[in-house]
Formats: sequence, C-alpha cells, structure tokens
Amino acid sequence: MITAPEAQTPLTRSAVMAWLDEAMTKAAGLSLHQRSARDHVVVAVDLHISFMRPVTAKSEATAKVVGGGKTMVFCEAQLLDQQGDVLAQALGTYRVQNQ
Repeated sequence: MITAPEAQTPLTRSAVMAWLDEAMTKAAGLSLHQRSARDHVVVAVDLHISFMRPVTAKSEATAKVVGGGKTMVFCEAQLLDQQGDVLAQALGTYRVQNQ
C-alpha cells in the first residue's frame, strides 16, 4: 500500500500513474520473492489506467497479482480515497528478469 500526500489541487495524471505502477511493481516483486529466493527485476511491459475522479485528498494505492507464469506477471491496482471510493484503477503486465 502506498499513501498519496494531501493536495490542494488535483494531482497530475503522471503522479497517479506512477503510484499505481509502483504498487503493482511491489506486488509483483513480493509474489516472485515468495516463490523463489533468487533476486528478480520487474519491468513494466504494458499499463492500462482509468481515471475516475480527481485526486485531491489523501488516498492510497493497493495492488495484487491476478495471474502470470514464469516470466510474466499480471497485476491490478486501485487508488482509493479515505471513503473507499475508486479514484483510478490500472491493469499491468510485468516481465520478470533474473539478476
């Protein structure tokens, strides 16, 4: 979970994209670490992001792994406000590379 700072004006789309990408990258990395003790690098291959509402208050990004195989991981993430309303959501495909 990644917490976004409180903002007076709507945050930029690129900031929202970065939070969702970071959350999914961390979820993918944790999933891989549980399966193997080897070090991995997780690289974004594809991201699809939907923006529902402006992000102006404290919010948090959550992500989970929804599928994948040996070299690809599929994730989904949501950015939620304090009331639990979805502000943005994303689907990501990540490639796993051994270090």
